[in-house]
Amino acid sequence: MNEHIEKNIITCPSCGMSWRTSKDLAGKMVVCGKCRFKFTAPLPTDKSTTGTPHTKQNEMNPKQDSFLLVGNLAVKLGYITTDQLKKALDLQREKKEQGMDSMLGEIFIEKGFMTQDQLDFVLSLQEMRQIRSLDRKFGEMVIDQGLASKEIIEEGLNTQKEIFFQEKRITLLGDILVEQGIITGVQREDLLRRQNRIRDEGEDKGEAPYDLGREAEAPPEGLQITVSEDKMTAFLKVTTPEASSVSVDKVKQLLASEGICHGVIPDQDIARYIEQTPRPTDPLEIAVGTKPTQGQDGQIKYYFNTDPLKIGTVRKGGVIDFRDRGRLPQVKKGTLLARRVPGLPGEPGRDVFGKEVPPPKPKEAKIKSGKGVEKSEDGNKAHAGRDGAPMLSADGKIYVLSRLEIPGDVGLETGHVDFDGDIDIKGAVQDGFWVRGGRLSASEILRADVSASGDVVVAGGIIGATVRSDGSLKARYIHDARIHVLGDVVVEKEVIDSDIMTNGAFMIQEGKVFNSRISAKKGIQAFQIGSAKSKPCRLVVGIDEEAAARIENLKRMKESKKKRQKKWQAAIKKLKAVSNNILKEVTELAYIADRGPLEQKQLQKEMESAKSAGDENRTAILKDKIAELGKRINTAEARTNVLMDQQGKVDAKISDLEQQIERLESEKLALAQDIEEIYEWSQSTGGTAEVKVKETIFSHTIVKGPRCSIKLKENLDRLIIAEKQVQEPETQKTIWKMVISPLK
Repeated sequence: MNEHIEKNIITCPSCGMSWRTSKDLAGKMVVCGKCRFKFTAPLPTDKSTTGTPHTKQNEMNPKQDSFLLVGNLAVKLGYITTDQLKKALDLQREKKEQGMDSMLGEIFIEKGFMTQDQLDFVLSLQEMRQIRSLDRKFGEMVIDQGLASKEIIEEGLNTQKEIFFQEKRITLLGDILVEQGIITGVQREDLLRRQNRIRDEGEDKGEAPYDLGREAEAPPEGLQITVSEDKMTAFLKVTTPEASSVSVDKVKQLLASEGICHGVIPDQDIARYIEQTPRPTDPLEIAVGTKPTQGQDGQIKYYFNTDPLKIGTVRKGGVIDFRDRGRLPQVKKGTLLARRVPGLPGEPGRDVFGKEVPPPKPKEAKIKSGKGVEKSEDGNKAHAGRDGAPMLSADGKIYVLSRLEIPGDVGLETGHVDFDGDIDIKGAVQDGFWVRGGRLSASEILRADVSASGDVVVAGGIIGATVRSDGSLKARYIHDARIHVLGDVVVEKEVIDSDIMTNGAFMIQEGKVFNSRISAKKGIQAFQIGSAKSKPCRLVVGIDEEAAARIENLKRMKESKKKRQKKWQAAIKKLKAVSNNILKEVTELAYIADRGPLEQKQLQKEMESAKSAGDENRTAILKDKIAELGKRINTAEARTNVLMDQQGKVDAKISDLEQQIERLESEKLALAQDIEEIYEWSQSTGGTAEVKVKETIFSHTIVKGPRCSIKLKENLDRLIIAEKQVQEPETQKTIWKMVISPLK
């Protein structure tokens, strides 16, 4: 734009970014060059320099001058005084009368009222406040839809505030909730769209909004250039009916004025398009950017067999060999177990404006270590912290485990078992007992509670028990049990009256499932599901319910620790008040103890003088005063001893509580790390919304996937039920549907 064109300041009502632009845009549709928010530029008569968001009813219409808000905020922070703000406003009005528009921030810097760093912080804080206001409404919408509780939203807002003050960057609440696994990316986009914070595709197909992020000349008559949102594709549309009014030169001039210089198609292709009669209705893809190339994600290289046993692998014919256990590898302390291989960056691309488009950052792998493993300071290597058997859990955590053999049952003779290593139980885990360990093998598990960081292998059955495993689970049969597993679940004969959740696959290729609920992220394979007499089964596939349940449980634990912290912090506050009162009283008593002997000496001298003068009355009075002062000194010393003893106990209690709070903080950080690791691992492993049945699946069985479900109306044989995208014959719309096809 030419310098003589009058300028105006427009502020985006979404992100608070200010733009200096032509006054000709007043009342017109514009789009923020920073956050891409669409709004109407204010008219010159508007008191506000903040635009009106583009909504159907223009719901948002800020009335406050955004620059005055900056000034008021600077006063509150103590960066400037009220008098300095008034002087700056007066100077701003004077400049405006002279035809010059100046922002308050510029005047603050010019007059030396503030430093640039202070102004930058105030501007970012103002932007943060505006985002927080919108995000609070966003949070209310999340709560209204039943996606999260009020407490979770408040925690998310607190996280947003911590990130801002610690890292000096603004993170949207929606992004935080997606990262924590509270809502999905699709749900976030839908809620932001309903807040008019992002545009719907195809919205406002009339006049294109002016992009405040770059200047643009008016296009030649009859030609229209549009650029995709990612600036990687430009399109040409010819609107004039006369062929003679458009030329290749005019098109190239338009491209140059728009700044489009990369990936432009050859002149002959442009000429072929503009010379068509009648005019084509579809636009021409006139320029295409060069996409950046994908790099290589980081990896973890393991120096031990990560699946040495392969117990329960379904072999040819569907037979599971539960007796062939293989041999566990052994390592010595200090052995290298794993090394992080960094990702390789891709090559940058270029958009149609010739600007470099950075390649997506490669995902960096992280070594996750459990008990018996030591990581290097830089986190790039993992070594054995002790002698034992190395193990990789289903969620990618490395352990080094020692081994415990129990020749009989876990029962009254052994008591509960809590062992930091592999546990090999030759007998059964009896009713009412619990076992905690690494990998675990047993002949049976009977109404017990078992939790393992590795695989669980049961030669017989699991009856009435609760079993949790970070590895895979293999058993001959499962009755009336609750199973929560991160790896695969493999069963030989049958599953009855049970609830099974796995992040892997559920396989019972030669067995049957009756009256059970099975949730398997990577699909279900079975010989028979249901029967004519049993209650119908409910199958969930392609959904990571197990990881979601674990994350929710970890969040509850974290919240519980947070509440205990607050309780103890309140107790410390009360104890410190007691300590302050003790200190105050000790200070007063110390004055008596220090000054008392001096006063006694003075009184003693006065008494000697009175005695020498023969003043018996005064001598008696001074003698009584000396005695009284002695009592006060003795009382003060005794009281001081009592108070100092109390002070010691209070200080010890405060110290103990502070240590407890510090311990809880460490535990909270560990839980947060666990949540992050489970979430990242869950996101990195794809789901399979598929059920394969070798023989029969009975009517009334429900199969649910991430996007749709089906309830079978009849018995079906040898089939695959899979969630797929299909096109409706009548409407031609693409929908998700459970598709039934024969098993080959």
